[in-house]
Amino acid sequence: MSNRVGSSWWLAPEICASEKYDTKCDIWSYGIVCIELAMGDPPNLGKMTPDEAMIRTKNDKPPHIDKSKWSDKYKNFVKRCLTKDQYKRPTASDLLQDDFMKDADSHKAKYFKSLKFPRGVCAGSSGGWRAPRGGASPRGGHTRHTRAADHALRGLERAGAEQPRGPGRPAGI
Repeated sequence: MSNRVGSSWWLAPEICASEKYDTKCDIWSYGIVCIELAMGDPPNLGKMTPDEAMIRTKNDKPPHIDKSKWSDKYKNFVKRCLTKDQYKRPTASDLLQDDFMKDADSHKAKYFKSLKFPRGVCAGSSGGWRAPRGGASPRGGHTRHTRAADHALRGLERAGAEQPRGPGRPAGI
């Protein structure tokens, strides 16, 4: 498995199995990041070695969010990202059309009003945060994560999923 690149807990099953893969492996990793944002850590982090994590990813059922405080739309979105069969896993374009993503903009205002920013930091008109003079920043980075998630999916959408990657591909492609 010397030709894998990445952290074991975020690797897609096809990478763990040393199979050919394309940008849909990034969709899997995005699903793991969604679990990490919801639960605080990726599945099984610190509970096993990196090699054991890869074996579990390859052989076990996909991880899921088990807390009831998350919406069914979010849980379904994560479930779609973590489709085990890479050929059935949705593309970034497909995920941008998911009900969860379509509803995301309508929930932004309510979400930002519910955040507890440190004293002196307030939500900006663009939906982000702004710091007063002196450069304070909110702890937790909730806005940063929201923006990062949106940019990640849009970047994956631009990249497309047509080009296979993995073992046997020439370097630089």
